[in-house]
Amino acid sequence: KLSSYWLIFITSTNYFLARSLVDSMKVNAICTEHSIQTILPRTCLPYQKAVQNALDKIEENGVISSWHDAWTSSGEEHRFYDCLNIPTHGVYTFQVSKPLNSSPEQVFAKMCAIGGLKGYFFMNWAWRMRGLIDRFIGGVGLRRGRTQRKELRTGDTIDFWRVLQIDKTHHILKLYAEMKLPGEAWLEFRIEKNVAIQTATFRPKGLFGRLYWWILYPIHLILFPGMLTKLLSKSIAK
Repeated sequence: KLSSYWLIFITSTNYFLARSLVDSMKVNAICTEHSIQTILPRTCLPYQKAVQNALDKIEENGVISSWHDAWTSSGEEHRFYDCLNIPTHGVYTFQVSKPLNSSPEQVFAKMCAIGGLKGYFFMNWAWRMRGLIDRFIGGVGLRRGRTQRKELRTGDTIDFWRVLQIDKTHHILKLYAEMKLPGEAWLEFRIEKNVAIQTATFRPKGLFGRLYWWILYPIHLILFPGMLTKLLSKSIAK
């Protein structure tokens, strides 16, 4: 169990997968039978070459999908369509809006660049701290990064978020939180009538969920307006 916790801190695996990997090391399963080569002859790549090929594909955005794209990589069970529609009743919301200072296409491209190595535009230290806490309590944290560095698709992962919807025509980006929470959370970016809108929605579970929202509310007062302001300023710079 201790080895499993150590593994989730240095890799992007969740606790359940890490524990299965550690448990599998107890079994001495080294293949010594190679008769399959007479039926399906092939030359296997050396370990170093296989790893290098994998790293090259990641660098070139050539990986179509990865194990952490699966919903189970968060350690939670979800159904996609249950999360797609952001609830409006029994939730807390924090919305920020600002007029565009560049083209909608430029701003939306910047919205879609959120997470991964580029971070969250503002107060990245706070996001890193939240990711560390999430890892400590058995969540996915920030180690998953982005499935694709340059492009986003529905179902992709962005750190501890899942892309629910990306609509480049109507400039809508919906993210669902897969971090450990006393409830459910969504983060939505959209552009309407030359106005950038960022909305955080939280559906609490029980009293602790409500306390969680109000404890973090003072941070939200600084974090979310700062994110949108920084996002728009970077769109101009680009």
